[in-house]
Amino acid sequence: MSLPPRALVALAALVMPALVLAQSTDELLVRAHEALQRGDDAAAVAITTEILAGAPGNPRALLARSLAHYRLDNLADAEADLSSALASTDSSNAGTAEDLRWPDDFLAWVATVRAAYAPNIELPDISLDELNAAAPKRAVAAHFVMDVEVVRIPVIVEDLVGGFIGGLGTTDFGVVDGTGLATEVRELIPENEPTSVGILVDAGTGTGDKQDVVLSAVSQLLEALQPDDEVFIAQYSDTAEFLSDFSTDRIALAAAMSGYEPGEGRAMHDAIAMGLIRMRSAQHEKKALIVIADGDDAGSQTEEAAVLLAARREGVAVHALLLIPKAQRWRPTFAATETEGEGEGSAEGTPTTPATAPPTGEVAAGHAGVLQEISHNTGGLVALRPAVEGRFGGFAGWVELACRDLSDYINNQYLILFRSTRPPARGVWRELRVEVGPPHERIRARSGYVR
Repeated sequence: MSLPPRALVALAALVMPALVLAQSTDELLVRAHEALQRGDDAAAVAITTEILAGAPGNPRALLARSLAHYRLDNLADAEADLSSALASTDSSNAGTAEDLRWPDDFLAWVATVRAAYAPNIELPDISLDELNAAAPKRAVAAHFVMDVEVVRIPVIVEDLVGGFIGGLGTTDFGVVDGTGLATEVRELIPENEPTSVGILVDAGTGTGDKQDVVLSAVSQLLEALQPDDEVFIAQYSDTAEFLSDFSTDRIALAAAMSGYEPGEGRAMHDAIAMGLIRMRSAQHEKKALIVIADGDDAGSQTEEAAVLLAARREGVAVHALLLIPKAQRWRPTFAATETEGEGEGSAEGTPTTPATAPPTGEVAAGHAGVLQEISHNTGGLVALRPAVEGRFGGFAGWVELACRDLSDYINNQYLILFRSTRPPARGVWRELRVEVGPPHERIRARSGYVR
């Protein structure tokens, strides 16, 4: 049965706008991707905004616009677009369309952030080459927070003779959030649970003569960590790059160190930022970064303040093994550059001078002091090369003992997942204190956090 001409005209009137819109959307998406490829992020925002005006909720347009916003440092807009895209029913295919060429930094970026927002979504496979092509130059700027009410607190508890105390439960811990009474811990990852570990190795200027010691240090760490711990390895000189992504295969990880090659420069801040971003898609709740450093930062695109802020947010324990041969006294740096004032005349969220600081000690010159500050803030351990190494059997002997200490520390670390009933304003430092019931000599934990 054929339709009368008038009905055909009416049907065409309904179908044609949809076809025109679909064709227009596809053409605009191609233009948006071309703009992203040439780095014209403002144009990409304008084009995708035009798409979304006619096709609200289009996941590819949302993802493209979120990447453009991210590059332009419009982080609130980037987060909103990405959240909307991930909520879309077909967003799982949004990064794999063959007809659209995504920029090199897209796949790894959306995979790691997607893991933070929706860990149950199957992620695309990311090769080592793609990871390195996508190593974010402004990694810490893309600071998408999984759940701003949850604070991750790595904790070590030692007894009166310096041994680790294991077997503690949630009722043994309390957390003082800012100034107030200790709140009972409701979620605790035990010390014997596996850990996701990143090893960041300095390959910068002057490390060539320490290459054998560095390779030995990584080998010892791989051997001493728990078999179920997943590990990635990255090196940094003028740029940071992955030698291996997360793996439990110790033989493959050791083989990856054959790619270790000393160079020039020292992008330590970029490497830490890259490691923190990769940790967002880690398999385990307990997370640790080990930085094997032979000098301070030189040439990073990530600023000192940005990497400090990221470390204070993420809840990853950052440990340092400093190979610098000559230590000197360093200026005491505070545990935070801003905190909350709780006294009279000081409103919630007002930056004030912190009341406490990490103890002054021996540390290498320059920005290696920043690494100690990060470790203090995150509940990590700093291994400082002593001026006299004879009692350790020389440099190599000291490195072996330091690696054993670091691995023991990671293997015995608890993780508290704490929900603040009174979270601070975004970007404001909040001091923390962990309390433990049984007798102990020392508690090592995060000194605070930033939401």
